[in-house]
Amino acid sequence: MSKIGGPPCARRPRWVFWLAASWLAMTVFAIGLGWQVQHIRQRRQFLQWIERRQLACGDEQVFVDPAPAGHAKIPFWRRWLGDHAFDEIALPCDSTPSDDERAKALFPEAIVRRPLE
Repeated sequence: MSKIGGPPCARRPRWVFWLAASWLAMTVFAIGLGWQVQHIRQRRQFLQWIERRQLACGDEQVFVDPAPAGHAKIPFWRRWLGDHAFDEIALPCDSTPSDDERAKALFPEAIVRRPLE
């Protein structure tokens, strides 16, 4: 507030508030995007682990092919980042129950198949 008869208070220009709001929005967007990219990297690493273990076990069936269009779905932004949906994932012969839980967490759209005991 200004004193009566004194100079008016300096007000911040309106663009300062827009700049701060846009900076905050961009930060939140970048954090969300980073989380999605990390999730996609974990999925790719897990698929590579499955392929290496299945080759070591001598398994002939490898169910790590992406689902055809119209089957399993993932959000569109993950497709834009290069991720693929999977209908079915077969775990290698030496997988543990914790591997099964990890596969279900990373690939909620897929049916996770464990090897026959």
